[in-house]
Amino acid sequence: MDRLWLEEVVARLNEEMEKNRALQIPPNGGRMVFGDGVQLISPRLRDFAGAFLVGRFRAYTRVDETAHCVSAMTSSRSQTADSCSPP
Repeated sequence: MDRLWLEEVVARLNEEMEKNRALQIPPNGGRMVFGDGVQLISPRLRDFAGAFLVGRFRAYTRVDETAHCVSAMTSSRSQTADSCSPP
């Protein structure tokens, strides 16, 4: 495996996971504070503990986009390697 590419993937995943962790709904919480006066308050929030919000300004949960990103990056890498290989 290409070491440089692997380092790039790990760096990108770390960046994305930092964003994801900030959007993960905590257990037993009824409020999430995002800073700059932005917060989400709901008595039902604890029902979704562990799920991820779509964004700071979108009060609904999303599917696991991380796995989709990893899949897209590996597919992209595979396609790039194929297109760069000599015939």
